[in-house]
Amino acid sequence: MNIMDDLSRKHLCIIPYRNRKTLNICKESLSQQGLHVKVVEQDNDFMFWKSALLNEGLTETANIYSIIDVDMIYSPIFEITTRNIPDYYVYFANGYKLTKEYSPKVLDDNIKFNDIDVMDGTSWQERVNTDRRVISSQITFTHKTLELFYDILGVRKLYNEAFTGWGREDALVTYLIHCCNVAGLIGITHIDRIWYHLWHDQPARNPDNDKIFNSEKKFIEQKVKEYANKKMCMR
Repeated sequence: MNIMDDLSRKHLCIIPYRNRKTLNICKESLSQQGLHVKVVEQDNDFMFWKSALLNEGLTETANIYSIIDVDMIYSPIFEITTRNIPDYYVYFANGYKLTKEYSPKVLDDNIKFNDIDVMDGTSWQERVNTDRRVISSQITFTHKTLELFYDILGVRKLYNEAFTGWGREDALVTYLIHCCNVAGLIGITHIDRIWYHLWHDQPARNPDNDKIFNSEKKFIEQKVKEYANKKMCMR
């Protein structure tokens, strides 16, 4: 059997994780849909290295990949909505943030997605409507799309591991996706009302990550341009 035929129904959800109470409710919302959940845990006290954890998760072969935040509760229609994602497309999942007051009740009572009825009115979709490049880090793509990103970057790591702590590692991948979309290499689709984000204290962001992001944007632009020109010459 061809390996990709064997993996045709494997949708892998990757959760970078360290010491959060929300893990079980997040995993349950995904596994109940028949999705494969891979928790990549950092089990030391060093600065959180989210980019490295995500790259480790992506080494497992699957047909469809989703990058998941451990603080999310996913809609029961997530699997159906993403099941037939085409190659060379990225789906951005959007949702709503729950309030500080309501989030503990959702956790303590294990409230299911369809029974959640309180939100603070701040949605990612509102930000998306303002600027399509400011979008959720919750992305879904196929194996072939991942291979395209690897080819463009010249390395088999989607996330830049120069980023440490929290902040901007997702933004650089979003920028890569945006550049590929502008170059006509991939399509983008937004799927709405897919998750609720449980409230938590905002961790301090590593200030060095902003500098890395700004310096790496030109590199991304150049790599995408080179790849698109190469594809054009091959036609």
